[in-house]
Amino acid sequence: MDKMKKALAAVAAVCLILTGCGKSNEEEVTETTTAAKPDFSTASAENAEDLLGDEETVSIYTGKEVENEEDLAIFKFNCTLPDGFETVIDNAEGKQYSTPFGGIVVKAQNYKEEFQNLEVFADSGCASIKVSNMLYQADTEFSEPIKTTVAGFDAIRYDYTVTSYIFPPVTDENGEYVMDENDQYVLSEDKEINGEYVDRVYYFYSDEDVFYIICEATKENAEAAQAGFDEFIDSITISKK
Repeated sequence: MDKMKKALAAVAAVCLILTGCGKSNEEEVTETTTAAKPDFSTASAENAEDLLGDEETVSIYTGKEVENEEDLAIFKFNCTLPDGFETVIDNAEGKQYSTPFGGIVVKAQNYKEEFQNLEVFADSGCASIKVSNMLYQADTEFSEPIKTTVAGFDAIRYDYTVTSYIFPPVTDENGEYVMDENDQYVLSEDKEINGEYVDRVYYFYSDEDVFYIICEATKENAEAAQAGFDEFIDSITISKK
């Protein structure tokens, strides 16, 4: 995998955290229906570890290997958590925080010189998010790129919305689920909205490395979440190793 594809694989993996399949309210049909992503604020550390992935699926390395784990870019990332924020994951694979109204994921790659310019990287990252969300029956709509700064570095921000859907199982006149010849539930062709989310992604290069941050809240919590997200972003510093 070339260095850009490897970076985008990591971006896509972050997206899976935000739009992964959760459980349907109907326990008996969870295996056959596509359900909404879990609420970040209720995600357990155990589940979060699974979602962040491992080296087999999400590489934190580019073409140039990091000799010592403590020198990984992710460990150069520092922040001050606003009141009510909690750390769910903080390890070599990335960082994840829960908030009263949503969640934040941080990923990093070493050696910015191995990547294309920031505009290309950010645009490609958003394209990867959109395609990955489609696999989970979710539509994604991005704003135009917004130039900003994070930790004193030039950054590109995209605001975007995610709408996830389910295709509910068909029932007969008695309210029983309809099964096909393979004893599988027959799903309706009419999709229903299962969750609406308001997200923001930041891409930036430090003096040495590459970082991207996704902040997410459900639509109904988006306004309440924004102040905490802004405070989190404003607190970020990047150290040198």
